[in-house]
Amino acid sequence: MKAAATRHGTNGRRKAMNRLNAIDTFAEQSWDEFVIEVEDALMIESGEELGPDHMHDIAAAYDAGLSPWSCVIAMLDSNPQLRQRAA
Repeated sequence: MKAAATRHGTNGRRKAMNRLNAIDTFAEQSWDEFVIEVEDALMIESGEELGPDHMHDIAAAYDAGLSPWSCVIAMLDSNPQLRQRAA
């Protein structure tokens, strides 16, 4: 059996690497920071303000560990009206 790849944690102890701790995610951001960055990115890309109807998509992206920009790109891809405004 192969040994798991390891790296040093913040406390100096070695821990096994898996996909969750080997990939940089935005899970370290607070919910508020994430929403603010999504709001800014959405405004830049489409000129659209963030509304309550977007919160479900934002919550799903936050839970999945997506970046704020990846969240906005997914929102633009899934909503033809937003995509038209961005074009």
